[in-house]
Amino acid sequence: DYGPLQVPEASSDDDDEDSRTLVRCEHFEIREWSLAAGASRPCDLLGPTVLMFTSGSGMLEWGTETRRELAVTGLDTVLLPADRAATELHALSALRVLAVTLLSTSLGLAIAVLADGARLERVAKSIIFMPMAISLVGASVVWRFMYIARDSSKSQTGVINALWVGLGRLSTGSGLPTIIFGIALIAIILALLVKAGRSLSSGNTSQAALPLIAVILLGWFAWRYWGITGDGVGGFRFNGAGQQVAAPIYFVQEPPFNNFWLMVVLIWIQTGFAMVILSAAIKAVPTELLEAARVDGATTSQIFWKVTLPQISTTIGVVVTTLIVLVMKVFDIVKVMTNGTLGTEVLANNMYREAFSNFNTGVGAALAGLIFLSVLPVMFINIRRMQREA
Repeated sequence: DYGPLQVPEASSDDDDEDSRTLVRCEHFEIREWSLAAGASRPCDLLGPTVLMFTSGSGMLEWGTETRRELAVTGLDTVLLPADRAATELHALSALRVLAVTLLSTSLGLAIAVLADGARLERVAKSIIFMPMAISLVGASVVWRFMYIARDSSKSQTGVINALWVGLGRLSTGSGLPTIIFGIALIAIILALLVKAGRSLSSGNTSQAALPLIAVILLGWFAWRYWGITGDGVGGFRFNGAGQQVAAPIYFVQEPPFNNFWLMVVLIWIQTGFAMVILSAAIKAVPTELLEAARVDGATTSQIFWKVTLPQISTTIGVVVTTLIVLVMKVFDIVKVMTNGTLGTEVLANNMYREAFSNFNTGVGAALAGLIFLSVLPVMFINIRRMQREA
């Protein structure tokens, strides 16, 4: 009989004494093996241990209820789904992890590099980081109103569809607003061409790349706007009677593309997070390395790929790990915008529905355990990397 839980006080003489001291609980002992798992104190493993036992008992219950062949755990239904819906759920989860992580990290890194040392750098970064101050529920509500698509016979109240349908009416019109918008578009293209030409003449090809890409995209847009190819651009179509009617975009209602539009919400929020972390890492790169590369004749792009990027690779790994964990457990966006319907189901929302709506606690616990196991390898790799660098 060990009595109540006793946690020994830390010794000032030996810092390792606290983690090596036997912790006695009511009916079990946790010894030095906790150090091998990376815990600073044995009690740090109590939370994960309870979670694993809870998920395991839920899987046991699930396996018994469904009477699967692997009734020991019930995990076969999660990892080896028999129905098509479950297979699509796992495939879409992997796609979300890949797309959101790649795009958020790439955009954040691009903004951090392009804004470094530029005028109004702090203002631009503050605006891009601002979505991080909004909760996922709040961001979902905002983007849900932006994605609203009404019938073509009614006026569009969603911001994006109102602009899209208005652009269609503008491009197919013949009045003064149509001409003014077209002239302004051509003026922007010419200004970008002049800027790209100056950068090329000075030998700075990296600064000319972005204006040239913008010229190509805007040129294609102007080509379609003036009706040189096609009937115009924007949200319009012609019905059977030959009349022009509005053609809004159904962002949330049309699978499988609605999954991408839901990802945009999370990318919009997390790009600012990636930008701030990577910008701090870029500014921490030793200036001696950059100056040495410039003395050796390296260009701006060569300095970035061969000097800056290797120096911040560890930070990129931390950002990627954080985003993977976030995407795997995302719940708010899907719950608010679609509630998992129209092919937008995610593991967390499925877990919530099974556990608290259908009262299948075993299935819910098994899905919770699957989410935990999904993020565990990523966390382990990141922790091991940090330990090696330390």
